[in-house]
Amino acid sequence: MDHPGFLSAADLAESIDGVDGAVFRNARVLVTGAGGCLGGAIAEALLALRRGGVPLEVLAAGRDVAALRRHFGDAARLVPLDLARPVVLPDDLRPTMAVHAASPASPRDYLARPVDTLQINAAGITAIASALPRGARMLYFSSGEIYGSPASAHVPTPESYAAASDPLSERACYVEAKRHGEALMAAWQRQHGLHALIARPIHVYGPGLRPDDGRVICDFVANAIAGRPIRMLSDGSPRRSFCYLSDATRLLLRILASGAAGEAWNVGRDAPLISIAELAAQVAQAVAPVAIERGQAAHATGSPQQSCPDMAKARRDFAYAPRIALDEGLRRLAASFREKRHAG
Repeated sequence: MDHPGFLSAADLAESIDGVDGAVFRNARVLVTGAGGCLGGAIAEALLALRRGGVPLEVLAAGRDVAALRRHFGDAARLVPLDLARPVVLPDDLRPTMAVHAASPASPRDYLARPVDTLQINAAGITAIASALPRGARMLYFSSGEIYGSPASAHVPTPESYAAASDPLSERACYVEAKRHGEALMAAWQRQHGLHALIARPIHVYGPGLRPDDGRVICDFVANAIAGRPIRMLSDGSPRRSFCYLSDATRLLLRILASGAAGEAWNVGRDAPLISIAELAAQVAQAVAPVAIERGQAAHATGSPQQSCPDMAKARRDFAYAPRIALDEGLRRLAASFREKRHAG
């Protein structure tokens, strides 16, 4: 086939459009979490750059090598890597650049694996950074969850915002893993000369997410294509802004290629900011006309009332401008879920 993995040809073209491939020439890029949505998208986009004439090698790392093989075939070198266990990367890998995207990311996953979540983020950074040459670029996927639930005066939320955090809360396994991961990246830069780069994805969605992922947009779309009512886990008033995967991937590649060392960038979009009830209505309109119900679930406890990134820094540093509107993104996500149903 013309491209590996789950991204469409249109998604891939959008992901690499305008990305300067010069920094990736002759690079060996290790991507952890390559079986997941964001890690997989980055690996696929790098492979698309290679097909476009940029000589580079992609080392696609993850726990499930069989799944990686189905995803990438022989387009990437597949690396069995379980960062939930103490690990030292083998000498023969010798990456020159790295993207650390491995981590449980949905509430269902990280609440079920809290110790693994902390281990993968923290020890994973040390394992990867230790294998890189001094001055190598390494991009760490943190999360907008580190902002907690900001007051309205801080929404949209800039990278400079520092939120209070309860390290004993149920969700702390994820939030504190990301906060510690950012601090560890900065420490590796100061002590060992790593070119540390930090991305904070916020409500990124698209092909590669599982229908049973547990995030609100996945639940809504999966229910709609199955003809089930959309079931909200609140009164519908919490507000979010959602960013389609190809827009996020294009920004992530630009951060990796030319981001200044020791800095962090929000990865998302700052408009439109919509309520969960409005999202449910858009899914019912864009995907399938199903009923909308209200409910409650344990993993919704503690989620932010408002979550929206300030994207001014990404616009200034990388001329970032998202292109995919929510209704189009919802249709593409639904198409990927339908494809999974037919394949399964």
